Parts: sequence; C-alpha cells; structure tokens
Amino acid sequence: MNVFKFEIKRLLKSGIVWGVVNGLLVLLFMLFFPSMEKSGLQKVFEAELKSFPEGLMEAFGIDMGIDFTNISEYLAYVIQYIAMASGVYAIILGVNSLIKEETEGSIEFLYAQPIRRRTIVTNKLASNATIYALYLVILWAITALSCAAVKPDDTALAEVLKDVSYIILGMGFTGYVFMAVGFALSTVVRSSKGAVPMAMSVFFVTFIMGVLGKLKENLGFFKYLSPFEYASPSEVIRNGVELVNLSLGGIIILLGITVTYYLYERKDMRI
Repeated sequence: MNVFKFEIKRLLKSGIVWGVVNGLLVLLFMLFFPSMEKSGLQKVFEAELKSFPEGLMEAFGIDMGIDFTNISEYLAYVIQYIAMASGVYAIILGVNSLIKEETEGSIEFLYAQPIRRRTIVTNKLASNATIYALYLVILWAITALSCAAVKPDDTALAEVLKDVSYIILGMGFTGYVFMAVGFALSTVVRSSKGAVPMAMSVFFVTFIMGVLGKLKENLGFFKYLSPFEYASPSEVIRNGVELVNLSLGGIIILLGITVTYYLYERKDMRI
C-alpha cells in the first residue's frame, strides 16, 4: 500500500481549494491598490490610523511608516491576514494526519498491510508537506499575477516578484513550523473531532502571545513563542528573517517531527 499516493489523492482537492480561495482574496485586496496610489485614499487611511494607540497598531502589524502607494509594502500589509489563514491550514493538515484513520475505524486495515509505523509517519509527513508546497505555489502564482496586473509603470516587475517570493517563502517557513506542531499534537489527541479545536487553540494562543509580546515591553520574549512572528510579511520584505527566528523555527520543526515519531511508535491504537 502506497501511503504517500493515497494521502496526496485524499488531500489534493482541499489543497487546491485553499490555494485558489486565498489567492482570490489576495487578488481582491490588490484590486484596491490603484485607488490607494492615485485617489489619495492613502491620506484618508493614515488619518483613520492616527486615532488608534501606537502599541495596538504595532501589535497587529500596522506601521504608520507603511507606504501604501508602494506595492510591496501594501501587499505585505494585506497578505498578513492570508498568512494567518495559511498557518491555520498548516496546523490543521498536521493535526489531522495521524488521527484520521483511527477515528474513522480504518486503522485496522492500514495495519493489516506490511508497513511499519515509522514508514507511515514518513509518508504522511512527505505527503502533507507536498500538499502545503502545492498550496504555496498556487498562492504565489495568483499573487504574482495580481501584482503584475496592478503594479505602477515605474516599478520593475522583477522587484515585485522578488518581494512576492520572499513573502510566500516566509509564509511557507511559518506554515511548516505549525505543521510540525500539528503532527506532534496528532499523536496525543483521541479523535479527529477534538483535533481541529486543539489545533486552533494552539494557533491562536501563540498568536495572542505574539501580540502581547509587542504590546508589553516586559513580555517581549513572548514574540519568540509565536511562530507567526518568525516571518511576518512586512518584516520579511524589510529585513528578511532574523537568524534567531530561523533557528527557533528549525528547532520546533525538528522537535515536532522527533516527538511525532517517538510517540506514534509507542501509541496504543484504538482498533
């Protein structure tokens, strides 16, 4: 039994749907860019932002220094919400990966095949990572086409595409961190019914920790406990990914995968 091919077939449709839907949302956001550039909407937007506390704006990725007439900075601002959805999708992929058959009662059939648990985990990791990569490619393609369609004439397409690529790569890095966490969670949840709520709880708790880390100076270390902050779109196009964030994300991925193998091989299955 080829678990990898089976998982790809099972997840392919949802991966395409997620990619197309989020890509179309980016397109919708980008259609407003010409108005931001030409109609003076930037000044209206800035006037509204001044009424909000500075700390609150920083917590939610809003910087008064953002130039909304710059297509890359505008994209980085609007796509942060898609980045959140991408993180949610990644952790859901991970948390559903190893519990689905056990919940549906098909785990007995799976273990009747000549296949080891370690091999199952490896194939599930590879298939879920592949589907998420496909999702990112679809999102990149639609985002790139959207930016190419609305970019100013005096802006080089190559520069815009470079920034789009950096942003999507950053989202991919964050997504794989959340996916690794999801895989580890998948070895301890008791059913798929509780898997998604647990995954969502973990995602939003870490997101809120990142917000608190920005709001409270004495809680600044919370930012390092929030994978969403490791490669935020605006930070990626301005400064790239900090080495400490890259290292932390890599450690979480390795720990998540290691914990997944360790716990799944020792798990008592409900057959």
